Amino acid sequence: MQSLCIVGGNGNMGKRYQAICRFLGINHFVADPSTKTPIKDASHYLIATPTAMHLENILDIRDKYGGLILCEKPFVTNVDELGRLQEIPANVFMVNNYAFYPGLSDRLDGTTLYSFYNSGPHGLAWDCIQLLHLARSTVKLVGKSPIWKCQINGTKLNRETLDLAYVEMIRTFWQGSTKKLWGKKDIIDAHFKAARFEQQN
Repeated sequence: MQSLCIVGGNGNMGKRYQAICRFLGINHFVADPSTKTPIKDASHYLIATPTAMHLENILDIRDKYGGLILCEKPFVTNVDELGRLQEIPANVFMVNNYAFYPGLSDRLDGTTLYSFYNSGPHGLAWDCIQLLHLARSTVKLVGKSPIWKCQINGTKLNRETLDLAYVEMIRTFWQGSTKKLWGKKDIIDAHFKAARFEQQN
């Protein structure tokens, strides 16, 4: 029987993924280092632990289990660790909810923008790793506005539609489709782009 293990399921993103799984009727369970609930064998893994644990979780699952792995971004935030991304196996994919946003791929020019006051401890470049990888021209990342604004290559994003894109991403991952998710090459390229952006800005 198929099951999905949400690793780090008691954190903010983990709770969001639990809600999505309940909404979709996905057979899931939680593993969380903070409560000493261990990772167990599953057909699918969704990693939502703190960023510093992402690569460790991936390699632990690789060595002990199998199955498809979808991990929150980024995998690492230290330039010295970028080389370790070569260790990622072929069954690992990075969250890319933007791929499930309707009509987003139709435009390949225009500014890519992210503006919101709330960012993680690693900085906007790493928070916006997906946007940086998708951007085709000018990029503006601003961490001050109380109003969430996001656009990719000139396409303005709606937050509710983006939430629905998360749901569709999990639905297709559960069904075994990884075509729209980023595999090893895109994961590595995206991390190098984020590192370059951070160094230049």
